[in-house]
Amino acid sequence: MFSKYKSILQSISLLVIFVAIAKIIGLAKEILFARNYGVSEDIDFYFFYLSLFGWPAAIILSIFSSVFIPILTSLEAQKKQVFSSELFGVSIVISAFLFLILIIFKDFLISLFPYFEQVNNIDFNYLIVSSMAPIFILISLFSVLIMASGSKVNTLMDSLPAIILMLFLTFFISSNLDKLMIATLFGFLLQLLCMIMFWYRTTQKIEIRFSFASPAWVESKKNFSIMLFSSLLLATVTLLDQFFSVNLSAESVSLLNYANKLLIVILAFGGLIIQRTFLPDFSLMNSEGNLFSRDAFFWFVLIFFSSLILSLFFFIFSEQILKLLFLRGNFSESDLNEVIPIFNFGLIQVPFYLSSLVLIQFFLSKKLVLIVAASGILAFLVKIPLNFIMLDSFGLKGLNLASSLMYIISFSLILAYFIFWYRQLNVKSSK
Repeated sequence: MFSKYKSILQSISLLVIFVAIAKIIGLAKEILFARNYGVSEDIDFYFFYLSLFGWPAAIILSIFSSVFIPILTSLEAQKKQVFSSELFGVSIVISAFLFLILIIFKDFLISLFPYFEQVNNIDFNYLIVSSMAPIFILISLFSVLIMASGSKVNTLMDSLPAIILMLFLTFFISSNLDKLMIATLFGFLLQLLCMIMFWYRTTQKIEIRFSFASPAWVESKKNFSIMLFSSLLLATVTLLDQFFSVNLSAESVSLLNYANKLLIVILAFGGLIIQRTFLPDFSLMNSEGNLFSRDAFFWFVLIFFSSLILSLFFFIFSEQILKLLFLRGNFSESDLNEVIPIFNFGLIQVPFYLSSLVLIQFFLSKKLVLIVAASGILAFLVKIPLNFIMLDSFGLKGLNLASSLMYIISFSLILAYFIFWYRQLNVKSSK
C-alpha cells in the first residue's frame, strides 16, 4: 500500500521541512514583533488592514488552487504554457482593478477602522498597505503555477517576508509604523520576484496573454463561479472576527492576533502540507485512473487522530508555550492571561479542520466542487450567528470557540457526503 503512496510521502516529507522552516522563521518574527510593539492602536491598524487587503488574495489563491491545479496537472506542456500565460494576464487585470478600487474607496475603507484618528500619518500608511493587495494576488498566481508543476519551493519562499521583517525588527528597531509598512511591502515584493525568477528558470519562458483562447477555460468556467461565491464567503470568516473584535476594546484586535499567531502556525503548517501535497498528487492519481475513496479515507483517519494528539499537547502546555513565545518587552503578564483562553478555544478546531481538508482535496481532484462550495457556504452562514452568541457568552475568546464550532459543522457535512458518495458508487458498481 505504501508503494502507492510513495509520491505523497515524498511530498509530505519535503513540505514538512519547507513549512517548518517558514513557520519557525515566522514565529521568530512574531516574538520580535511582540517585544518591539506589544499591543497598541497602531499595531491594530497594521493587523486590521493586512487582513483586509490580504482577503482578496486568499480568495484568489483558494479559487485558483481548487479550480486550476487539477486542470493544469492534466494538460500537455504546450497547452499548459498557453493556459498559464492567460492566467497571468487575468491576474494582472484583477490586480490593477483591485488597486484602483482600494484607492477610489480609500475614505470608506479607512472609516472601517474605529479609532483611525489615533493612528499617526494614516494616509501614508494606507497607500503602502493598499499596494500590497495586488502583490498578494500575483504571489497567489505563481504559488498555484509552481504547485501545479510539481515543485514545492513556493512554500519555502513564503518565509521571505518574515525574514525581511526579522532583519528589520532586529537591526532597525523603530516604533514608526511607516517603516514597518515599508519593510513588510519589501518582503512581499522580494517573494514575488523570487517566484517569477524560479518560474522563468523552470519554463524558460514567461508570457502574458490577455485572452481566453485556451480550451481549458471551458472546463474552468463551469466551476469558477461556484468556487468564487464559496471562497468569497469562507475567506470573509477571518475578516469577520477582525470586525467583531475591533469594537470590543482598543486593544482587542492585537490580543486576538497574538492569541491566533501560534494557532495560525498550527493550522497553516498542517493545512499547507495537506493542500499542497494531496491536491496535486490526488489530481495526478485521478488523471491516471488510480485514485479511490479508500485512499482518501486512509489519510483522513490518519490526519484526524494525529492532529487530535497535537491539539491535546498544545492545550496542556499552552501557558508555558505562549509565555516562552511572547512574554517579553511590551507584552505583559496580563496580556498573556487574556491570550491563553482565546488560544485554547481555538485549538478545538484543529483536528476537524485538518482532516476535512483531506476529503476536500479528494473532491476537488474528482472535480466535485459543489460539495466543497456547499461546505464553505454553510461555514459562513453559521459563523455569523455563532459569533454573536459566543461573543456575548464568552467575550473575545468566544470568537475562536465560534470558529471551532463552525469547522465541526463543516466537517460533519463533508464526512456525511463522503459516506453518501461512497455508498452510491458501491450501488452503481453492484448493478
